[in-house]
Amino acid sequence: MKATQSTPSCDANGIVIKDISSDTQVNYSGEKYTGYVLDKSTLLACPEVIPSFDCDTAEIFKEWSHSAWDDFHHAYLIIPTSVIEELNAISPENEVYYYIARQVLRRLRRLVEKVKFVSDEKKTNKLKTAIYFPQQKNLFTVFPNTRSLPFFGNSGLKDPVGQLLGAVDSAKNHVMIGSLVLLTNDEAIAIRARATGTATASLASKAPTYTGRREVTVPFELYEDFMSSNCGISLETWQQFMPDEPRLFANEFIVMTPKLGQNGYDVLKSKFEEYRNIGRFDCKSQRIVHLYYIHNLTTIRPKNAGQAMYLEAINHPDISVVVVTGSAGTGKTFLSTVCGKELHESHRFPQCITIPCAIDFQRAHGYLPGSFDEKIEPNIAPFKNALKNYLKLTDEKFKTAIKRSHNDKLDSTDREEANANPKKKGGKKSADANLGNDIERMADKLYRECYKTIAVEAARGLDLADAFVIYDEFQDQGPREADTLLKRLGTNVKAIIAGDIEQVHQEGLNRQNNGISFIKHYITDLPMVAQISLGKGEVVRSEFVKDYIARRDPNQD
Repeated sequence: MKATQSTPSCDANGIVIKDISSDTQVNYSGEKYTGYVLDKSTLLACPEVIPSFDCDTAEIFKEWSHSAWDDFHHAYLIIPTSVIEELNAISPENEVYYYIARQVLRRLRRLVEKVKFVSDEKKTNKLKTAIYFPQQKNLFTVFPNTRSLPFFGNSGLKDPVGQLLGAVDSAKNHVMIGSLVLLTNDEAIAIRARATGTATASLASKAPTYTGRREVTVPFELYEDFMSSNCGISLETWQQFMPDEPRLFANEFIVMTPKLGQNGYDVLKSKFEEYRNIGRFDCKSQRIVHLYYIHNLTTIRPKNAGQAMYLEAINHPDISVVVVTGSAGTGKTFLSTVCGKELHESHRFPQCITIPCAIDFQRAHGYLPGSFDEKIEPNIAPFKNALKNYLKLTDEKFKTAIKRSHNDKLDSTDREEANANPKKKGGKKSADANLGNDIERMADKLYRECYKTIAVEAARGLDLADAFVIYDEFQDQGPREADTLLKRLGTNVKAIIAGDIEQVHQEGLNRQNNGISFIKHYITDLPMVAQISLGKGEVVRSEFVKDYIARRDPNQD
């Protein structure tokens, strides 16, 4: 066969080769490549395996490092068109997978149009045309294994797995492929492929999960500069000292720990207040600034670094939306409820709104007997419980009564006297019951004065402006509902979006495709948004809950 010199269509990253078996533009003749066929499950789990260009920075994938693509060297990556058909056939009702599939197809189209990829029309089944990436020495192509199917309308792809395995068999016969692996995260497909003699492997995304916070050991000089300065440090200074750190996102929190000298003799010149070592990246001033707003509340103090970041975000006037995730008992609902009450009483917001997103209420609403208030009561109980705990901490009458109750330990003599005198025993029980009823009534009163409850269904079409809004249990919303609820937020609003992505109750949703995970793709790095992930070590409810969660999820931060 006569060797040809291609006229490559390329930018700095990719070169289109019309006939890879005879082209002399790049020096790969006689070399054997490891071939990888990518299926639908792989592309949905790891879209960044498709090489990208700078034009993708506005996409859902902008925060990804494309490390999955960078892990391949001297590889031939193949996407069959039957897989393209599978992605295109995903229904909008499948919510997050539909959104990801749209983005994958858009990303792939940008790639092939950017490099002007058009396969050889005469021999499309021979894997002749590919995009060559010199830096990794990788080849990439779209293999038309569905050429006999209708081009328009319903493709009639009745056996996508069979089509996929057929593409694998065709790729095995390519002279440049030494060994071939089917990349799939589907167990059934992997078993079927191995039963027919094809090696398989899984591929998971290496994109780091954005938590809104990072803990960094910094040079002592930088640490001292930050601690001593009232206005923090500039982004330029940060980059000079920490050139290898990933870029900072808007309102990302940085917990700094000093790197001490060899003998550990470095000593700060002054004593500083608690949490002084935590900074927030202010994108407006391009500085890492101190937490100025955590003490705006006169009655509540943070119990750990995560709560300090959370309170800072809630009280900061330039932050409109706060997304907080974490295990039960980390204070997500308590701090947001109390902050809403105090901000309302200080006339910062004319109204406070709670929108319970728990799926059990949505199922019951409209079916169970009773008024709206009666049906929604179980779902606003966490907010009222937060106010009860707040009263126990701040109201002097309740504080004194609870302290007296804790100190009133009966010794053996008292116990005998109590048993002999039922009236006295009953009197104490009555006092305890009255105390509980008083706290309950006061919490109900506070809630009615400060908060209005709106059901998820009733929120559609509303303009939530001039309000403090709490979306609770947001992980039980699907992407479509999450999108709708987010678009309700109007001007002069503070929205707290809270939930635990490890506790998804809605059927069909999971850790990857729930409402919180979905919105994170789109709101990360917006200047009015802060995100805080509260770790399992920041559980404050009780030592039992803290230890239980640590044992239940030993690999979770």
